[in-house]
Amino acid sequence: MNSRIIFGSVFLILLLGSCSNDDPVALEPENVQVVPDFQCIGEDFESIYLYNYDAGLESGSAVNLTQEDDLNRFYIGLRQVADVLSFFSFFQGDFSLFQKNIQNNSVSTVDNFISESAERSVIWGANSESQILIGYYSPRGSGEFGVRVLDVVNGTFSDTPLASNVFDTQEPLYFNQRLFASYLDNNDRYHLIVFNTVDHSVITTFDFEEETPSFLIDDLGNFVLFRGNQSVFSKEVYSIANMDLLMSDSFTINEFFEPGSFNAYLVENNLYYQSALVQPAPIITTPAIYDFENSQNQILDILTIRENVIQQIGRDITPTAYGFNREDRIFFIGFAVVSSDTSFDGGIMVISDDGSLIEVIELPFVPTYFIKN
Repeated sequence: MNSRIIFGSVFLILLLGSCSNDDPVALEPENVQVVPDFQCIGEDFESIYLYNYDAGLESGSAVNLTQEDDLNRFYIGLRQVADVLSFFSFFQGDFSLFQKNIQNNSVSTVDNFISESAERSVIWGANSESQILIGYYSPRGSGEFGVRVLDVVNGTFSDTPLASNVFDTQEPLYFNQRLFASYLDNNDRYHLIVFNTVDHSVITTFDFEEETPSFLIDDLGNFVLFRGNQSVFSKEVYSIANMDLLMSDSFTINEFFEPGSFNAYLVENNLYYQSALVQPAPIITTPAIYDFENSQNQILDILTIRENVIQQIGRDITPTAYGFNREDRIFFIGFAVVSSDTSFDGGIMVISDDGSLIEVIELPFVPTYFIKN
């Protein structure tokens, strides 16, 4: 199972106009960008937190999930399906699952649902609304790749072999009863398997030859596949229901998209993603926007933004997590404060899609995951 990346509020000032000395005149409000509602997961040395920011109150509050819900501080993976957060943990050879519904605050656990053994080694964990989905090699050390579907309610499970001759697997993606699992074979060729989590059947497979695949779910609930090589890509949009191809366009971009599930957002004709910076640099990636309609790639100046934040808070920082608000087109970048003492402080940079720093929110813990809404 892939390991996760480890990592009060500032009030906005609204400017108001003044009236003339004669008759009152109705003034239009200033066009000031504000921080929208958002939620994130954070941590310090002892606990995991759920942080809720309320735009109306212009402030946030944190719930200690370790104290209130007994969430294991040392979880190794986090997935989100709708309003349910799933925290995977590993202890003494066994995997367990803690689930938190962020809407009704209900909590459930599934202890020791699968074990590491010579017969089977776990690659990754994912989940649907009522199932645990486990990618595995069987036997351990082989290239025989499969998926186990475990019913959380009754404990029954089934194993489905998916592929042989597998060298490496990528991060999977689950959406609406479909599991998208990609892998690299021993001939350096990528493949993608679309798996039906209801009847445990393979719907279709993709073989990419020399191309690299990256994929996501767009704002309309369609499956979007980016495939290409050496800056020449195609964008293919498929129906989730039957995987019918709805459209396909080619585009050119001087970027490398990581294979597998793509941590990006496709909203209308714009792709909001993380662009790799030339190294060495104090940050690995920066927010970027690719406009498919105009074939323009906008790279935000995260290095300057970072320097402004360092000057504002008086301490060095390093990014830890990335998020995005679809409705307001706003980027969130969590950061950890670089310190030589035992503190575990962090915060959030809130950045508009034109590269303006809207707000800096300092926190007594480090954000590690932004909840998708």
